[in-house]
Amino acid sequence: AAAGTGKTFTIEGLYIRLVLEKQLPVEQILVVTFTRAATAELRDRIYQRLARARDAFAGAPAEDDHFLQHLAAGHPSPTQAGCLLRQALMDFDRAAIYTIHGFCQRVLYENAFETASAFNAELLRDQEPILVEVVEDFWRRWICDQAPEFLQFAKSTLGAPEHLLELARKATAVDFAVTPRRGEPSLQTETLDAFRRRRAELADRWSAGRNDVRRILMNAPLNGSRYGTLKPGEGGRISSRERIVRGLVEAMDAYFACDSSMFPPVAAVTKLSSTNLARGTLSRRPAPSHPVFDACEVLHQAALALVPEMTGQVHHLKSHLLDVVPVELERRKSEKGLVSFDDLLRRLARTLETGRGDELAGAVRRRYQAALVDEFQDTDDLQYAVFSRLFSSPQHLLFMIGDPKQAIYGFRGADIFSYLRAAQAADARFTLIRNWR
Repeated sequence: AAAGTGKTFTIEGLYIRLVLEKQLPVEQILVVTFTRAATAELRDRIYQRLARARDAFAGAPAEDDHFLQHLAAGHPSPTQAGCLLRQALMDFDRAAIYTIHGFCQRVLYENAFETASAFNAELLRDQEPILVEVVEDFWRRWICDQAPEFLQFAKSTLGAPEHLLELARKATAVDFAVTPRRGEPSLQTETLDAFRRRRAELADRWSAGRNDVRRILMNAPLNGSRYGTLKPGEGGRISSRERIVRGLVEAMDAYFACDSSMFPPVAAVTKLSSTNLARGTLSRRPAPSHPVFDACEVLHQAALALVPEMTGQVHHLKSHLLDVVPVELERRKSEKGLVSFDDLLRRLARTLETGRGDELAGAVRRRYQAALVDEFQDTDDLQYAVFSRLFSSPQHLLFMIGDPKQAIYGFRGADIFSYLRAAQAADARFTLIRNWR
């Protein structure tokens, strides 16, 4: 059903029918939704609808509610129906209307021995501060010790601890998985050492041959589109060639004057490599030659060899973060006696998969005879697995109410594949086709 077609209205009607036709007490009808605000609204609307149904069976007109009109007019035992509705209203403070996480918390608490749950665990509504601590400690332990050249290379990707925080948040999602894992570091000491040696060699050659290189470049038969025009400046102005050569020389000076950990090398190193100069030389003219150009070529190739290793190292560290965060976060919360909303869901799902799962499912089924899951399009695979495991039995009723169009909204937690699996497994499907808004 789409928004505005009357999902909540229909949930109210289903609830009344469960009270009247199945004669279920309110504590045996489970209703779950996603937010506390939606839970409060559902509780209020179901109570108000039960009260109107009671009045309708007592003879009060229900002009605006065709459902209640039809229900009251066609019921074989209005007196009994009235008694059931009055009892439901009197017992409504025991109605099982919860958020999904509230339901999980209740099940774990009421079945603490079966689920190995602590009685005194404190519910953590926001685990972000602990997650920030985990990421900052990961940064200090695993990233600060990396080679300075790697830190320069990874600056745009890893940046600062807060840049890893978004990835860490994803690692805490209940249905998060990564393929493939990168288990071993990719950055090799030999490759890095070779790059450092080549840089030192080029620094020595540049110190000795800087002026010669400048003179060669000013007179070399280079392609104007790559290295600037050959025309001299007019009226004392600096030529395009001179401006470009000056820029290359200054870039090389700055490169060797700054921190030796800079990676990748400045673009001038690539520009002055012998291979690049040969490509930029006019046809049928000899390419400029100098030991500095050869050293630039060697350093350029050493840098190229490092790039895939450094890229792999970035992937390795991110993969390692995804492994560390869930374990470390769980450890720190356990030490402080804290559980998050998602922890509740995970623990319930894990218990249902163990040898105690049948016992726990039986206890829940004895308590609830029917379940209605509101906003089902936002249900992920783990949540669907929990509810289908608990209530998909011939003796129980499971209603999954949602908007299939909104099931594509992964950014807010929806999982289209869970919705499709649920729709295919359902015994029956019904659609609301009229928009009442």
